[in-house]
Amino acid sequence: MIEKETDDKKAQNRLIRKYRTFDVFTEIVSKNPSYGIDFFKACTDKKDVGNKPNISVYGRNLAEAYEKALIGLFFFGHPVPTHYDKPDQPQSIEATVTMEVENAMAEPRYHLLGLADAIEMANYVFEIRGGHDHWVDMTPETEKWPYTYSDRLRNYKGHIDQIENCVRALKKSWHNKRVEAITWEPDYDLESAKSAPCLQRLWFRLLKNPKKGFILNMDTEWRSRDAFRASHMNMFGVTTLQSDTAKELEQRLGQSVSVGTYTDKSNSLHLYGSADISNGMIQLIERVIKYPFESRVMNSNEEVLKTQFDEEYAKLEKDPDYKMGIQGTTMPFVIEKHGNSVRIIEPKYIKRNIGKKEINTKRVIGLRGFRGSIKEPFATLDTRKSEKLKKFADKREVKVLDYREFHKTYQRIMRIPRDGQIPGLMRRIEDDFDKFLSA
Repeated sequence: MIEKETDDKKAQNRLIRKYRTFDVFTEIVSKNPSYGIDFFKACTDKKDVGNKPNISVYGRNLAEAYEKALIGLFFFGHPVPTHYDKPDQPQSIEATVTMEVENAMAEPRYHLLGLADAIEMANYVFEIRGGHDHWVDMTPETEKWPYTYSDRLRNYKGHIDQIENCVRALKKSWHNKRVEAITWEPDYDLESAKSAPCLQRLWFRLLKNPKKGFILNMDTEWRSRDAFRASHMNMFGVTTLQSDTAKELEQRLGQSVSVGTYTDKSNSLHLYGSADISNGMIQLIERVIKYPFESRVMNSNEEVLKTQFDEEYAKLEKDPDYKMGIQGTTMPFVIEKHGNSVRIIEPKYIKRNIGKKEINTKRVIGLRGFRGSIKEPFATLDTRKSEKLKKFADKREVKVLDYREFHKTYQRIMRIPRDGQIPGLMRRIEDDFDKFLSA
């Protein structure tokens, strides 16, 4: 049965057909000297026979590449349905899109149609740098996040700091071509996770600078990405990581390391068929035709943006959870000795028992005003298999640890397979407990 289009959907589709023409695209190129047909290497002759379009764009800076990707996707992408599109909306548009940015840190880096203000950018950069890794919880039915990019990159499988390994590898051999970091965990992300990482891979390439020192280039690959709402913020965040890595390399090598190219590939970059296409993209096209590029972008170091960014970042450094919603990160963990094992009680179990009759104020101490009985262990570690854990358990009966202090250890414990142990993972857990014991 063929679904009948609503009047609203017909009107939106007519608007899209009006703008999605080669004449409009040609007008955009003619009004913008930095544009060119050669920047859009699109498989337009294949897009209607089931083959996905592949679009490549080039920009001197992040904002330019982002804008060209949106324009190229709108004109050369392939209409596809998604589970986000409503019946009265046009279909989404999708393509595989590669953006090459000549200099990752060149200004302008900020596009005014990127749908993220300076405060949101500060939160995202803070997250990329690891500020919200303690919100990660890979257990089923959690209200927290199943991942952050930082946690996957710096705490992969609970014990691998891939960024640190990349830096070490480049210090040892600057021309190493194996220097990459991944986020995907096949045993979890494919089916178990309620959401899976879009970023899949970082690849670093260090090259000699003809003038002095080195240049750090970086490629990223993304599985699936919202072009309008996410890609600009993603690019801003990961290029900040590129810059941070260059600074760390500079210290380790004792030579200058500048930031070079950034190449960004999305297997599926898409414009959703709701406001993205019928409103957002039409608005962008009209601005591209009528106004110069400079009116649509800003330098990230301009006073108004920098002030907002710095103020928000300072708040987050002081209290990463000041915008805390459902994360519940003010609640600590309780660790207690229990026979030949150590029991780790996760905050949600403490929270459930607050106010109940079986409260035992002597057993649970130091919970920032919360007192309640411990009824269910979150995890159990057998101390007989580890001298460090046994030493920890013997020292005291109850220990309270701040959520931010203990979250990585708790993620590591949850990764221990029931049918055995991972030596590298156990060593990290033992070292963690050794540190807590010494505190």
